[in-house]
Amino acid sequence: MKLSLLTPILFISFVLLLTDSPVNSSRNSTKPHVDGVVVTDALIHDLCPQSRNPGFCQYILSQFKGQPLFPKILASLVGTTVIQAKTTTTKIWRLVKAIKDDRSELKLTYFKCWSRHKMATLQLIEANRFMRAGQTRSVRNHTSLAMTEIQSCNQELAKHKNEPSNIAKDIRKLQDHCSVVLVICHRLLAG
Repeated sequence: MKLSLLTPILFISFVLLLTDSPVNSSRNSTKPHVDGVVVTDALIHDLCPQSRNPGFCQYILSQFKGQPLFPKILASLVGTTVIQAKTTTTKIWRLVKAIKDDRSELKLTYFKCWSRHKMATLQLIEANRFMRAGQTRSVRNHTSLAMTEIQSCNQELAKHKNEPSNIAKDIRKLQDHCSVVLVICHRLLAG
């Protein structure tokens, strides 16, 4: 009985994976409209207020003035976002391991947060893979899913008002990276 319920779920999951893969170019063939999308002061002024941290966005994009957003800038940002996610996930895991009491509420919170960040990292790795395939829509979708996971971690940490680590700073930095990737993707997809 359980197997009969599992089969349709596995089939649907498989179909969803097939429709969101770099090989499937019919649905994801929406290459970014890169004509004229070069980093300028006007573009920075237009994009960055839409980001989570406009100052961070301005700092990042100002380093690329005169260059097209796609592919080099977006690829660079997605790559650094993956690195930031891996670093943050590792830091959270160290916090989990540092607490010896397995019944500690804080250890459980860190573990939940680590699980969320592990999923976020996997989503960002997928975003990076789609970036290499030139599929901006999928980059945006996977980065957005990563942001959802990261926000879930923030909600867990918010339950501990006196959380002793400085991990919230790293999480905010990761969110800032993701946010810049998202605003660039939105701009590229808008044409």
